[in-house]
Amino acid sequence: TAFLTIFSETWVLFGQLFYFPKAFVVLPIALCLFWTKNLVNFMDGADGLVGVHSLLINMVLSYWFWLHGGSGLALLCMANAGATFGFLVFNWAPAKVFLGDSGSLFLGAWLGVSMVLGANRYGIPVEAFLVLGGFLFFDSTFTLFRRMLMGRNLLSAHREHLYQRLVLSGWSHSSVAVATGILTCLMALIANVIVTRPELGSWLFLSATAILALFGGYVVAKGKTRPAQ
Repeated sequence: TAFLTIFSETWVLFGQLFYFPKAFVVLPIALCLFWTKNLVNFMDGADGLVGVHSLLINMVLSYWFWLHGGSGLALLCMANAGATFGFLVFNWAPAKVFLGDSGSLFLGAWLGVSMVLGANRYGIPVEAFLVLGGFLFFDSTFTLFRRMLMGRNLLSAHREHLYQRLVLSGWSHSSVAVATGILTCLMALIANVIVTRPELGSWLFLSATAILALFGGYVVAKGKTRPAQ
């Protein structure tokens, strides 16, 4: 009961205000936190990759919270961005330090908490968060469903993520981090337009999804994988 008191019953999605009784959002929120926590852990497989995206995402989140009156959360996001930058200096290829499960799970959980609080307490459109973290969400979700459709064991180790395919096709870890970071910068621009013009959310979300799908299709067509060792 105490957990539910921190949430309102309204959410902004695709330019529309939706009402959901608090009891109905408990499971979706739990699934959101579970998925964001784990997807960042899945993506932590190339030097500098998660650090670059965490830095960019937290900087944008800090601006959004400041814009909507959430100065406390804005400071927390900026502190997270600063800590990530300090870590990234040593995690850049060839990495000297690594996130490990504790670091990646924390960053993923923070992403999920920021999404839920931003969308519910501050009225930031849900799709803006989905677009901002688009590369992380798309790579992990696309890979999961692709493996599912191909009848693969979802619990077995693999090297089929888009970023892993790029590495296996000859890209350096730093090149993958920079290229996908540029993609996230593009997603951030689209997401910022959604925040300022929520009535365009549907079209911009579809546009961002199309860009990510084209990127994913290109990587799958050109890349290659090999069994996990």
